[in-house]
Parts: sequence; C-alpha cells; structure tokens
Amino acid sequence: MAPSAAYFDQPVGFWGQPTSTIDWCERNYEVTRFIAEFWNSVSNLFFIIPPLAVCIKLWSRKVERVYLLALVYMAFTGIGSFAFHATLKYEMQLWDELSMVWSATFILYLLLKMHFPSKADGYVLPLIGYGLFMCTVYLFLKTPVIFQVSYAVLHYSVLIYAYKLIKTHRCDSRLYYGTLIAHHLAFLLWNIDNNFCGALERLRSALPPSCAPFTQLHAVWHFLAGYGSFALVLFCIQTRLLANKREYYVSLDQWSGLTLEETCVTNMTDSDAVGINEGKPLTNGNNCDVGSSNSYEFVFSKQK
Repeated sequence: MAPSAAYFDQPVGFWGQPTSTIDWCERNYEVTRFIAEFWNSVSNLFFIIPPLAVCIKLWSRKVERVYLLALVYMAFTGIGSFAFHATLKYEMQLWDELSMVWSATFILYLLLKMHFPSKADGYVLPLIGYGLFMCTVYLFLKTPVIFQVSYAVLHYSVLIYAYKLIKTHRCDSRLYYGTLIAHHLAFLLWNIDNNFCGALERLRSALPPSCAPFTQLHAVWHFLAGYGSFALVLFCIQTRLLANKREYYVSLDQWSGLTLEETCVTNMTDSDAVGINEGKPLTNGNNCDVGSSNSYEFVFSKQK
C-alpha cells in the first residue's frame, strides 16, 4: 500500500482534495499548484513519446495494425497515469490502473498469437473474461492489492511467453532481457518508495534542491517500467516481422531512443548470416530506408 496523505501536511492545489485511494511519496503541489505530483506525472512521458514516435514511423510501412495498436494503447496508459498523478482523483486512478491491466492483456494476446497462430482467436474471450472479472472485483472492493495481484499475473504470463519466443523464433533477445532487468529494478524501487517514504523525505531535505527529483523513486519506476514495456512491445513487433520474412533490426532514434529499421537483404551469403548475428555490416545487402547509407543489422541473437 502506498503512503497515505497523512504522512505529512499536504497542500491543496488546483484539483482540490485528493479522492484517490492512493497517495504516493511525493509532496503534493510542491512544484506547481496545477500538478499534484509533478515528477510522478512528467515521468510518464516515457510511456507516451517513444511508443507514439515508433508507431508513426512504422504506420506507413504496412506493419500489422494490431501490433501497432499495442504502442497506441501503451501511450494511452501513460496519459492515464499522467492524469492520475497530476490530479490524484479516483476516476483518473481507475484510468491508470485498469488500462495497465488491459494493456498487459493485449500484449499477452499478441504473444499467444505468435505461439499458436491457428488457436489465437480462441484465447480472446478467456482473456477478455479475465480482464472484466478482475476490473469488476476491483471496482467493487476498491482495494489496490487486487489490481496489483491481477496485473502481476498478467505481467509474468507475458514475460514467460516472451521468453519462450526466444527459443522458437528469430528475435533480438536483448530487448527481452532489457525489459526483464528494467521491470524488476523498477519493482524494487517502487517497493522502496512505498515502504521507506519517511527515510526518503529526510534524504530529500538533506540534499540540494537540484538532486531531490532523483529521490522520487516512483518517478524512476515510471521511467524504467515505461521504457521496459516499450522495449517489450518492440520485441513483439520485430519478432512478428522476422517471422513474416521482413528483415527489421533495432536502431537508435532521437525521439524514441530505440526504433526498428528495415534492411533489404539480397543474395545473402553464409558469412553475411554469421555477420548479422554479430552486428556486422552486410556485404551483399542494402538498406530499405531512403537516405540511409548504413545497412547494419544488430539484432538476430537467435536463428532458427
């Protein structure tokens, strides 16, 4: 359970008295009277900007829309989390938390679709049923632990099926392991923020004001969890593209940090196939992106 507002005297700002069932370990309206938890709010940009930037980039490249929808929904979840932390209103809390459940449910469906293409439609109703059941129970009982447990079940189901893809599909396993590390580190910091709020408050008081934001561990959780989730969706999209014989690799991008680029491979030799796994340039290939002079393939950590 997150720290209560009773932990310290909380000012009331633009959005009035909080109505959410949770108030995190950041002083309300400390930075501006228009945002209740400033750092916990703006840190959600890592949930919003990277997925939208990649979605816009891949939209014109005929990537399956259902996979791009995962990026859009991730941004939608980030906007909900921003609204929750900015207002501390119960309605915005539901937007944040319930959209997390449905986002994880959707990603789990995409993974099942890759594992069991002929049976994927059969998983739709059970997944929707699970989501509706957990959301209904949570709406009636209003106990955060219900949301946390239901989300954890979905989250670890996603991680398990994503790991199985590494064993059966061509993919960039670094995206998966990066997600794994980021999410568990985020969970550790989330627990520290929840259970040691008083100690964090004393630490912030002792630090210069410019350093205090780095002690907002729930905001750091947003950064790690947001970018980890983004990397996981990229992992799903790239694995699907490779399964469809479309050669996409991971590249750096100024807006999203990571993105996917397409490489047209012609007359690939055995030495090229080895070089691809080692991140070396192709000797018989060309990049599909207009204006690009590079044809580097970073990603094939698993060849099947």
